[in-house]
Amino acid sequence: MLEKTGDFFSLEKKSAPWLITCIAIALCAPSLWSGLAVDDYWHQVVLQGSSSFSDIFPKSIDIFAFMDGDPARNQRLMDLGISPWWSSADVKIAFWRPLTALTHQIDVLLWSFSPMLMHAQSLFWFGALIIAVGALYKQMLGASVCAGFALLMFGIDDNHGVVVGWLANRNVLLTSTFGVLALLFHIRWRNELSNKDEASSRTFRWNAWIALFFYAVALFSGESGIAITAYLFAFAVTLDRTAMTQRLLSLLPYLLITVIWRVIYNWTGHGTNASAIYIDPVANPLQFASDLVIEGPILFMAQWFPIQSDMFLFSPLAVVIMWWCAALSSIGIIGYLLKPLLRNDATARFWGLGMVISLVPICAAFPMDRLLVFVGIGGMGLLAQLINQYVFTESSAVAKSQLRRKIVLCLCVVHLVLAPLMLPLRSYTFGFVGDWLSSSIDSLDKLPDIDGKTIIVVNAPMIYFSAFISVMRDYEGKSIPAQAYTLAPNEPNGGDLIIKVEDEFTLRVRPTLGFSRIPMTRGRDQLMEVGYTVDLEAMRVEVTELSEAGHPSEALFHFKKKLNDSSHLWLHHQDSAYQIYQLPKVGKSDIVLQGLL
Repeated sequence: MLEKTGDFFSLEKKSAPWLITCIAIALCAPSLWSGLAVDDYWHQVVLQGSSSFSDIFPKSIDIFAFMDGDPARNQRLMDLGISPWWSSADVKIAFWRPLTALTHQIDVLLWSFSPMLMHAQSLFWFGALIIAVGALYKQMLGASVCAGFALLMFGIDDNHGVVVGWLANRNVLLTSTFGVLALLFHIRWRNELSNKDEASSRTFRWNAWIALFFYAVALFSGESGIAITAYLFAFAVTLDRTAMTQRLLSLLPYLLITVIWRVIYNWTGHGTNASAIYIDPVANPLQFASDLVIEGPILFMAQWFPIQSDMFLFSPLAVVIMWWCAALSSIGIIGYLLKPLLRNDATARFWGLGMVISLVPICAAFPMDRLLVFVGIGGMGLLAQLINQYVFTESSAVAKSQLRRKIVLCLCVVHLVLAPLMLPLRSYTFGFVGDWLSSSIDSLDKLPDIDGKTIIVVNAPMIYFSAFISVMRDYEGKSIPAQAYTLAPNEPNGGDLIIKVEDEFTLRVRPTLGFSRIPMTRGRDQLMEVGYTVDLEAMRVEVTELSEAGHPSEALFHFKKKLNDSSHLWLHHQDSAYQIYQLPKVGKSDIVLQGLL
């Protein structure tokens, strides 16, 4: 059956890449109905020029600059509820993706009324990526069944679901498309270098310039574009037929472009700082190295096996340890599987080295399957070669390697059966998120008017979801609060929240699982001390107790007006909706359930 399927998708047929592209787009078609979710609302409000937040919004070309490190602006974000109260005053999460921002501007200019058409543009870029990857596989593996299988498995990889289905993640589609084109033209340049005739000389010079152009475009589309340098280096080491000195010199122009890009990146005020999950490898090399050791194996396993990496960081410590050990075991299994192929095949070494090195830059963020596009390029190239060796090839060597053959067949089930079944569902992931978030925030319409009031949510469903109350309501043209505070998040692991009214102005709050174990907007080295205070427009927070890990486990919330003042609207989240919360009497306590989402 696999042989017949392989013949059908062989890249000997000119129609095969287009057919595979159509299949992949069809499997991701549910994303057309997924609407907007989380960061998408921020982008839309910025691009459409909301007057409510004009004092904090970045320029339209800077829609990925969420926090710029300015303490005054960061405090304003905390008062609006966009950032939690424990955020660092100097937190910076400001990504520079001007070309991707331009595609979102096109959305607003041409079809701001239709999220479906916005998603159609993302599907277009997904199709362009598959065509580009198909050209790469054909270049490296020939117009063969093996190349066709590699492209098919890449196109239907369910890890791409969120990449396609979340508008805010479109930058990855652009960076990977242009990055692959840069690699493709670089390979053509290096392969044609040995030709001495004038026409060929002109051709390879053009290929070099085109490769550099596409690499620059990839970087200006998003930081992840740098991952393609993993494959540029891998090609220089494994397949470039020129002298080693020339191979290394061929990489210097890319290094120069990277340095220029980074200088401009810093000069324009972009970058990350004081965040536990977005790490600047240049500014924090030791923390980045630590994350690489921990997260690299998790992402590797997510590429090869049907174990999603997204919840790794938010899991209990015991689960994290078992997960990481399982990831190390997966590396051993794949290493055992690939050992003969890597020993004998330079192309396999190219895919393998590129795949492993491309894991490095994506560990600057917390583990997410949507980061695995570059890793998947090498991974699917390797898997296709394994299928060719252990399924399609009849040889005595294969007969002696029945265990490896069985593992390959299991991987075929994962990537040719389970993946296409999961891809439609995962492409609608943020549709589910958006539907839940919209339903939750729409529940505010049933409550007293919040215009100009101070909303206090005692138990947010997740801290970074309640952050979108003001933004989403502004996008929908509804009234927004003057301030919106979330006292404690409902971490994915659940837990209870103990609230005690100390006096007419003060609450004591103790979440059983702490306020935030992995804060996005506070650095891991920025530990709070007992007595640490945060002064905001309508309240002051004082940390009164720390956990053994040094995170705040109890805090006093001192409000400038009485707790029962008419300007305050107390809410709690229950049954997927915001509801009025009745504070206990002075000196009394209450336990608020924080169940799972």
